[in-house]
Amino acid sequence: MMDSLQFLTPWVSTVPPVMPSAMVLRWVQPLFWGVVLAFLAAQVVARRPVQARRTAMVAAFAWAFIPGPWSPTWWLGLAFQLPSWTTVLLCVGFVLARWRRVTAAESHRPGLGWLGWTAILFGLFLLLDMFILLPFALYRWGFSALALATLLAVATAVWVSAGGALQRREASVALIAMALFVLTRLPTGNVFDALLDPWLWLVLVFQAARQVVAAVKSRF
Repeated sequence: MMDSLQFLTPWVSTVPPVMPSAMVLRWVQPLFWGVVLAFLAAQVVARRPVQARRTAMVAAFAWAFIPGPWSPTWWLGLAFQLPSWTTVLLCVGFVLARWRRVTAAESHRPGLGWLGWTAILFGLFLLLDMFILLPFALYRWGFSALALATLLAVATAVWVSAGGALQRREASVALIAMALFVLTRLPTGNVFDALLDPWLWLVLVFQAARQVVAAVKSRF
């Protein structure tokens, strides 16, 4: 019994956590937020001609690399540190779609799949953990190897058994995000931060609410 517990110790240990390099963080902060700003710019000018969209996206991305408080990256980094890998990957996908002359009207929003709803529920638990309303430290578990292995197993199982393109797309984004996390330990060394951040969670909640309202309206 004791041998089994000793075998599990490295998997559940959260001390010391493996953190990203300070040099990597210095360059990644404007890069990550630049991608998010480019996405927001694309949303603002979504119905404008393609050249206007491209100009806005490039300008927003370049603005993120201006040093000091003149850049929004300075303030975003102070307030929110870094977005998750999932957010960055999703924003890259939207930016590429807008760059390829796809307008907002042509974009397809398939809604949330199984992993999307799971992320909303898990984000709620993380919120409860932040206010110390859980009997255990859920967020701290995200620094352990067991948490990463469990999430990889779940995402892989969803990808293999996916019954549609939406589920496979969600699982693919999660797997890529975790692979990038393993390589870089970004953004914080915690796998939960690599998959979900507060703003992404709010967007998922908003999208879920729209999906529920649309489903209710369709019944009447």
